[in-house]
Amino acid sequence: MRGNVLTPGAEWWPDILEEHLEKLESLWTRRLRAVRSSEWSGRALAKLDDRIEAHTDALELAGEEALPVLVPGDRSDSAPAVAAAALPLARMGGEEAGRLLAEAFHAAEGEALEGFRIALCQVQDDHSQSLLETVAVEPSEEHAAVALAVLAFRRRLSSGGRLGTLIQSRSAGVRRVAWEAVALLGPRTARGPGAEGLRFDLLAAFRYGLTDADPMVRASVRLAAAWTRQGWLLAALRKAADRPSGGDVGALRLLAILARSEDVARMRTVAADASLGPGRFALLASLGHVAAVEDLVSAMGSGDPATAAAAGAAFQRMTGIAAGSGDRVRQFLPEVELPDVALARNGWAALRRRVASATRLCRGVDVSRGAPPSALADLDRESLWELKLRECFEKKWDGGPADLERLPQLSV
Repeated sequence: MRGNVLTPGAEWWPDILEEHLEKLESLWTRRLRAVRSSEWSGRALAKLDDRIEAHTDALELAGEEALPVLVPGDRSDSAPAVAAAALPLARMGGEEAGRLLAEAFHAAEGEALEGFRIALCQVQDDHSQSLLETVAVEPSEEHAAVALAVLAFRRRLSSGGRLGTLIQSRSAGVRRVAWEAVALLGPRTARGPGAEGLRFDLLAAFRYGLTDADPMVRASVRLAAAWTRQGWLLAALRKAADRPSGGDVGALRLLAILARSEDVARMRTVAADASLGPGRFALLASLGHVAAVEDLVSAMGSGDPATAAAAGAAFQRMTGIAAGSGDRVRQFLPEVELPDVALARNGWAALRRRVASATRLCRGVDVSRGAPPSALADLDRESLWELKLRECFEKKWDGGPADLERLPQLSV
C-alpha cells in the first residue's frame, strides 16, 4: 500500500488521502444501511467491513500528514462523512490528533455529532477515553448523551448516574440516545437499582419512559427493556397487541420477535388486521412460526399490489424461497414485484416436510433453538438482530447490540 500513496520523498500524496476519505464516506453510508438490513447477509457485511478497515488503516498509517484531511470541521457534514474522518483520527492517537478530535467533537451538532458516536464506538484503545469521561459530565446534554453511549458500547461506563437525568431531558433526541446507552449496557443492568453501571431506579425509569410522547423514544425504551431482560416486558407488549388498530406497530414487532408459543395465535390475528397496512406482514416474518406461512401465501394472492408484495417479501424472509413473478408494478415508490402464488405454494410444499415442527423459521432454516453456526454468516442482518435479541432476552446469549455493530463484523 505504501508504494501507492507515498511520493518519492516518502511524503504522502494529499490527493490519495482525500480519495481514501471519500471512499470511506461512501462505505460508511452503505454500512449504516446494511447493519440491520434484510438485504445484507453477515458474509456480505464482513466484506464491506474489511474495505472500511483497509482505507481507515491507510489514513491512520499516514499519521500527521493525514491530519489536514481528517478534521471534520463543517457542522453540516453527514454522519457517514464525519465517521469516515473521525475514526482514523481517533485511532491515530498523539497530542495533535487528540486536540483536533476534541475540538471537532465539541463543535459537532446534529448529524455530525451522530457521526462522532459511530466512529468513537469503534475505537478500542485508551486515546479518547479521557475525552469521553470529561464530556460525559459537561453541560451539553447532547454531547454527554453521546459520550455515555460510546462508553456503554465499549463496556467502560464506570458510572451511569447521569443517564437517570438524561432520560428525562427536554430533548427527545437526548432521551433517545440515553435509552440506547441503557440498552448497550445489556444484561448487566437487569438487576435493577444499584446494578452495574447505573445509579438510579431502573424500573421506575422504564415506567416513565414508556409514557414518553415521542414514538422513537418509546421504541428505544422498549428495546432497552428487551436487552436488559425486563420480566414485565412481554405483558406490556401483549397489551399493545390486544388493541392493534390504535397500538404501536413497533411494540407489535418486538412482541413478534420475543413471542412465546401462546402468542402465535395473537400475532396471526394482529397480522390479519388490514388497518395496519401492508407492513403488518413483517410481523409474521419476525414471528417465524410455520403456522403463519399459509397466511402469507394467501395474502400474496391479494389484488392489492402493495399487500401482495409485502406478503411475498415476508414469505421469502421466512422460507428463503424467492417466489417473484417477474411482473413489476409502480403503484407507489419504490416499484414492487408481484409474487407468483403457485411458485410459492410449490416451494413451501417441498420445504414444509423438513421444517414442519419448527416454531421459528428464518430463510428456510429452523432457528427454534438458535441458528447453527454454519448458517449465521448467511442470515440477513435483520434476522440476525432479531435472533440475537431473542436469545439475549431468553438468557441464551450474554451479548448485546454492541456485538452486532462492532467493526469489523466477522462472526457473532
